[in-house]
Amino acid sequence: MKKLLSILAFLMLTSTVFSADITENVSIYGFARLDCIYSSADVNHENFYMFAQPDNAVYGGESAMANEKYSENPTMKMSPAFSRMGIKLHNYDVSEGITMGGKLEFEWMGGFTSGTAAFQPRMSLRHAYGELTAKNWSLLFGQTFTLSATPFPNTAVPNAGFAYGNPWIRLPQVQFIYHTGAMKFAVSANRMISWDNTGFAGSEGNPRSDGDYSMLPIMMGRVWYNMDN
Repeated sequence: MKKLLSILAFLMLTSTVFSADITENVSIYGFARLDCIYSSADVNHENFYMFAQPDNAVYGGESAMANEKYSENPTMKMSPAFSRMGIKLHNYDVSEGITMGGKLEFEWMGGFTSGTAAFQPRMSLRHAYGELTAKNWSLLFGQTFTLSATPFPNTAVPNAGFAYGNPWIRLPQVQFIYHTGAMKFAVSANRMISWDNTGFAGSEGNPRSDGDYSMLPIMMGRVWYNMDN
């Protein structure tokens, strides 16, 4: 067994959940959550547990801890960043046989205020979409999980599967789903991204990612089969 095994202990995990109907078709929901994590060795990341560093891994840079081993520094992390709040529209009749739904949801995983030592988390947008639903099809438009995202509970930590290609990534998209019997088919056109995303801070001063210049969206697809049918 490794000399120092990273121990993840939730010394404190408090969660206050709320949900309320505003009208017949509109509801608000969310939860306030505080995670406190102790580890016998320093871990990555500072505000949510991702992985333990190897025994021989050392800090880099020119800080006072440079060249010290991660395994020699027990740590305790505390963060409210997993808290969420949202508003949901459901089953709103827009035409005969067609209903509309939607979701607007936020969390506090949008980074941290610059120049502070308090790690004050910023609000970020998780989901913002509308959806038309009929008997055997649905059309979604807005930001939500991509079709390549691994299905996992909505309550999972935001970094679930971080080391496996960011399966939880959410993109602006137009998504069409058709289902018949036990089969379901989906296709989506998603906002283009690229490895070299200059963004607002880019040297070119262009607020778009470089991928936009391709003039083509990212196309994704998925096929489901329900074995219960």
